Amino acid sequence: MTVETSIYAGQCFEDDNDWGICPYCNAYKWHADHGGTLSLGTWTGGEGHWGANPEAMEFSGGSDANCHSERSSEVYWYCWYAVNTAVVHLNHIEMFWDEVPAKCHYKAYIYTPLACDWAKNPN
Repeated sequence: MTVETSIYAGQCFEDDNDWGICPYCNAYKWHADHGGTLSLGTWTGGEGHWGANPEAMEFSGGSDANCHSERSSEVYWYCWYAVNTAVVHLNHIEMFWDEVPAKCHYKAYIYTPLACDWAKNPN
């Protein structure tokens, strides 16, 4: 997944806990207690690489509902097989979200085989 393909394809991912991301566009969370869909930020830059030189997809300017400031997020693509042994389809995606290092700032990891070095560089 690259900046070019995500923006134009409109590809978004949402997990069973209603956390969602549209890579290189926006991040969000459905939360009925806080008015429905909460913005976790709009993409401001970064590719989302994880590894020797990590570079997060950065999102800022999100909702300030129940926060003292606007929500923000950092999101990384992560190789499925770096942390899992189960063999899955190439297009398999799972996400892990955490609210760190402070309230209303989130880090997310998108686990997929497509983020593995062998899938990114097939030559």
